[in-house]
Amino acid sequence: MQTNVNDSGDKPSRALRLVCLIGRAHLDLAQQSNSFDRQTIGFHAVTLTAATVFALIVWSSLFATFMSVVAAVGLAALVALLIYLVDSTAFASDSEPAGILRSGRLPPAWWGRLIIRCSIAFGFSLLTATGAMLVLFSGSINQRLQMERTQQNLPIQEAYAAKEQALKARLIAPLEAEVAGLQNERDDVTKNLQTATATRAEQQQRASKARIQLGREVTGGLPGYVPGYGPRAEEAQRQQREADLLLKSATDEIKSYETQLADIGKRIAEATHKLASAGAVLDAKIRELELAKVADPSWMPARIDPLMEYMALRTIESDPVRGPEASWLHHLASIFMLLIELCPFILQNFFGVASVYRVRHNEHTKYEAEEVEGSFAKLRREHEQPAIDVGVDGAWAEAEVVETRSVADRKVSLDEVNP
Repeated sequence: MQTNVNDSGDKPSRALRLVCLIGRAHLDLAQQSNSFDRQTIGFHAVTLTAATVFALIVWSSLFATFMSVVAAVGLAALVALLIYLVDSTAFASDSEPAGILRSGRLPPAWWGRLIIRCSIAFGFSLLTATGAMLVLFSGSINQRLQMERTQQNLPIQEAYAAKEQALKARLIAPLEAEVAGLQNERDDVTKNLQTATATRAEQQQRASKARIQLGREVTGGLPGYVPGYGPRAEEAQRQQREADLLLKSATDEIKSYETQLADIGKRIAEATHKLASAGAVLDAKIRELELAKVADPSWMPARIDPLMEYMALRTIESDPVRGPEASWLHHLASIFMLLIELCPFILQNFFGVASVYRVRHNEHTKYEAEEVEGSFAKLRREHEQPAIDVGVDGAWAEAEVVETRSVADRKVSLDEVNP
């Protein structure tokens, strides 16, 4: 016989369906219960949700320190789901009445479940608290790991830096010195060219003045000048010849300096090209050195994993300066996580109110179990009854066959006696 538990005509609301799904409560029995019991079911669903979301946030923050955000959230969701399943199962498995409905002493099995539940919660809270500490101390942990990595890699770094300097001294330094020497030579020639150019300009002016003065002396073109080739004309002519010689010398020097600058420019271009080629070779060598340095067994790479973070956290807690405060904060976080993890269980078992829903649930479960047991007993009886009837009918048939055979045997014996 099937019975419908939900006798009321109203359909359960979406909110009631949701809280019953989260808290693993019986929807039909919750619909029949009073509003206070439905609020209690909803309150337990909220505590389960809060503990699960809190675990999701903490573990997501932890996993995100050494993996991608998508992978961190996915893995944290699995951990939070595991915590939710444990909490919801513990909530659904407790069928002891609370409040004024509780009678007598609690059974030993309840205390056993309490110990197991507290042990599981302690493990979850300890792991979650450690993860939260790794997130809160992420700055100090990274600084500590960086310092340890720098100290461990310093000898290797110095050795490979010496190799790099040796390569530079062999490949780059001679070419740089050559380019620097050519540039200095170019600067000197440039200065000489500037001096020769200034000298040429000066001698051009002197030659021009001497030529004008010679013309005046010879032709008498201005008042006060007597035409004729006299001492002043000779002096002007001498100055003109001297200026022309110096002008010619300066012009030759300028041509020489310009030729030298062109040659130095070509040599600088060639040396610069060689320096660029040597720089490319040096870059390739440096990359090979970097790969060799990273592949060195003694080299500590710049990576972060949970073990390294935990070891750095333990180092921080053992520090004589910051260790006591870090350990105290870790203990406080562990206690807080333990309370968060045990909150649904504590509220249900130690601060649980008298719930008619719980009584209704227990009695309904017993009724369904008795009903199912009675149905199976009836099926067994119906299955065993035909076998009993078949056994009785077979016995009667066998008796009739035996009796018939006896009568026939007696008849044969009489025929043999009276032929």
